[in-house]
Amino acid sequence: MKNKTSWLWVLILIVAGSAIVVLWKTRSTGPDAASRAMETAAQSALSKTSGNLELTGLEQPVNVIRDTWGVPHIYAQNQHDLFFAQGFVAAQDRLFQMELWKRAGQGRLAEILGPKFLERDIDARLLQYRGDMAAEYDNYAPDTKQILEAFTEGINAYIGMRLAPGGPGLPLEFKLAGFSPEPWKPEDCLTRMAGFPMTRNSVSELAHAEMVHVLGAQKASRLYNFDPPVELDPAQGADFSDLSPSLLRNLVGSDVGIDFPPSTKTSQAADEWGSEHWGSNNWVVSGQLTETGRPILANDPHRTVDTLPSLRYIVHLVAPGWDVIGATEAGSPGVEGGHNERIGFGWTVFGMDQQDLYLETLDPSNPLRYKTESGWRTMRVERQVFHIKGQPDREVDLKFTRHGPVLWESPATHRALALRSVLAEPGTAGYLACLTMDRVTNWTEFEAAVQRWKVPTHNIVYADIFGNIGEHSVGLEPLRRNWTGLLPEPGDGHFEWGPWIPTSELPRQFNPPSGVIVTANQRMIPQNFPYKVGYEWADPDRSDRISELLRQMISSGKKFTLDDMKRIQNDVTPLPARRLVHLLEQTSGNAHDAPTFSCAGMVRQRANRPRPRSTSSG
Repeated sequence: MKNKTSWLWVLILIVAGSAIVVLWKTRSTGPDAASRAMETAAQSALSKTSGNLELTGLEQPVNVIRDTWGVPHIYAQNQHDLFFAQGFVAAQDRLFQMELWKRAGQGRLAEILGPKFLERDIDARLLQYRGDMAAEYDNYAPDTKQILEAFTEGINAYIGMRLAPGGPGLPLEFKLAGFSPEPWKPEDCLTRMAGFPMTRNSVSELAHAEMVHVLGAQKASRLYNFDPPVELDPAQGADFSDLSPSLLRNLVGSDVGIDFPPSTKTSQAADEWGSEHWGSNNWVVSGQLTETGRPILANDPHRTVDTLPSLRYIVHLVAPGWDVIGATEAGSPGVEGGHNERIGFGWTVFGMDQQDLYLETLDPSNPLRYKTESGWRTMRVERQVFHIKGQPDREVDLKFTRHGPVLWESPATHRALALRSVLAEPGTAGYLACLTMDRVTNWTEFEAAVQRWKVPTHNIVYADIFGNIGEHSVGLEPLRRNWTGLLPEPGDGHFEWGPWIPTSELPRQFNPPSGVIVTANQRMIPQNFPYKVGYEWADPDRSDRISELLRQMISSGKKFTLDDMKRIQNDVTPLPARRLVHLLEQTSGNAHDAPTFSCAGMVRQRANRPRPRSTSSG
């Protein structure tokens, strides 16, 4: 790669600047000398977003135009410079967030935030990819390594410019937090913690196991709305004592927010996540039903929309072979969901089960040995050093069975929990398959691109300028021949993953007769689907409501417009509340006197009250 001095032309329409990306909890004392000094320090450290910058590393001039909303539109003359500029501009806006995102994947938060993050760091390191790097890159777009190199060079160029003699110094948030950003490597963009929250369902397995231990399998199964209907299936003699979701409270993704100053909690555990907290929606309407004759695709992913700054980062990328705009995560190149000149694509979480917990039986005379169908086998052990702010370094032994990392051990009962996850497979860095999807031009290429989309499992909707619409629910999913995957299973060799389910056999649609496709984290698998890919989905209320509104429009004979899509996205009618009102009104013997009628009125009034959009994750 060429390493010469050239120009990055930064042209701005509306000067957006680089915002402070952390809300610091401070007492409100009004305008005083200290707050004015902090404001001055913050202003002096803002990024330069207008004018010209000369940078080492670019091959040709690049133009960056920031629009009214501060979205950067990057125009480069070659692919290297395009992603160099994306890394540089993303760092201008989100460097602090990106540094935490990177460290969360590296398992290095404790060294800047203190001992409360040590357990989270240990779990993050346990889940790091340890496979062949050539195989890893082979599973993405062929030029992925070059793109990551250029992207991280751009980030590092920004860090170097800030820290150069006579430079503006670090943004205020780094000074307040007391640490500095470190140079990025391409491998930092391959973190598994970005996609981990959507791979499911280890936490759910422990919740089910806890209920089976208390109630028995039959009664525990009644507590859940498994779909397709199935009963929890503990292996004969399974010991679920001491198992609960709290065992994995520190196993969280890089999207989990961090309070500043750090919380006084004894750990940095996240709330339990699962399909009941998801809230993403998408739908696509055929051009035959629209005013323009072109398809309309709508998507509103809601995962962690309640954090500041947003998980998503909007960007427009233009260079030979590239013209794509949409949302990504600041620490990842490309566009994860959006549109290019010919196709649009968006997604919701599909929710296939990409994890299984194994209860390994340990040798009482040597806890590093675990039982297999062919005798005792010794765990692989990696000794790693963790730096901890304010404390001495700590050495920790990371342990692995043939199934994966050991997340919990019970010396008293000679058991251990090991996690088998698709994240150990090559090509499973979250969303990185977008580098192929961004350049798709038709349905045939789309179908080829989804073969690379392994994590997260997604319902990806599609529309193109030729009038076609489609959807494919995708992800890397193992074949489970003799168990459901809803409970931890013995690691004795009787519950092993089979081959991967072919992507071509996962649910998909192309130009359906209805002219519409709707996904909202609901069950997408058809009746009698031959594979056990999951049993826990979001309730269909959101998808039902979207479908209801679309049907009403179609029945009226009116053609859809973008404004109609906006109204649907901002609809606040909850179907469960509507059903409850109907039930209460039916239950009340005298609608004008009974307390039930009054309750129905209150529910109706609250259901119809405008309110903010969902902040649930998904």
